[in-house]
Amino acid sequence: MVHVCVRSVTTHSALLSQVRNAGYSCLEVEAAGYSVAEARFAGFSCVEVKEAGYLEGLKAARYSCSEARAAGYLEGLKTAGFSCNDARAAGAPGHVPCGHPSF
Repeated sequence: MVHVCVRSVTTHSALLSQVRNAGYSCLEVEAAGYSVAEARFAGFSCVEVKEAGYLEGLKAARYSCSEARAAGYLEGLKTAGFSCNDARAAGAPGHVPCGHPSF
């Protein structure tokens, strides 16, 4: 049974790597129910991910806090998985407390 699961994951990964080349937008990928990690695997940038409306899971998808801030994520960094220290290291204003809704 493990072999079947591995094969299924491999097939899924192969399909994801072709999504962007097939001309699908990140918005279409999000609408189809793919996760932010899957969108990243398909090759979409942090800017494209933001435009598609993703927020939760940015850090888990291995986007950096600096990439997120450069893409325009100025609020919701905590929801995206980043710590207060991550945000400050990426240039978030130091005067905004970590408990503030904009973090």
